[in-house]
Amino acid sequence: MAVAKDTILGTDSVKDALKTKANDNFTDLYAIALELETARTSTVTVEAHASLDARLESIEASIEAGLAGDGSMVSANDSTPGYLNGKLLAGEGVDLTEGNDGGDETLTISAEDATVTNKGVASFVTAQFTVASGAVTIKTATTSVAGLIPLATTAEAITGTDAAKGVVSSALTEVLRAKFLL
Repeated sequence: MAVAKDTILGTDSVKDALKTKANDNFTDLYAIALELETARTSTVTVEAHASLDARLESIEASIEAGLAGDGSMVSANDSTPGYLNGKLLAGEGVDLTEGNDGGDETLTISAEDATVTNKGVASFVTAQFTVASGAVTIKTATTSVAGLIPLATTAEAITGTDAAKGVVSSALTEVLRAKFLL
């Protein structure tokens, strides 16, 4: 019988995350108890017994760590409980800051501003850029908003009918030659 577990979300408070972990530990204990009840009436292999023992030891270590204040585990397979400031790792564009050291501590996870050399958070002028699923696209320029401007071919520049395309100097030379027979 499968037993549903909760999921710790990035928006959960530490208190809610600990409640979820405790609930999952009790859920695991309940599942093991069901398996043990089934095992009483059937033949249990050495591997199944070892698996149940390992699961119980993992849950026990997690509960002991939480009760002793020795930290938390990243997953049920984590063999080394520790404090969040040692388990969470900052990376490029991400900072971790411990607040109120020794008191009612907090751990703030924040994103750095993006630079030419650092991935991070950036803001964009929505008239000039679109952002979808993390991809930034420069919009096409208009007469009132800067952006990318498609270039006309020499033939398009000579006909002069596309007002949405720009002209480079070499095409402009050809336009002048064609129009003024230079």
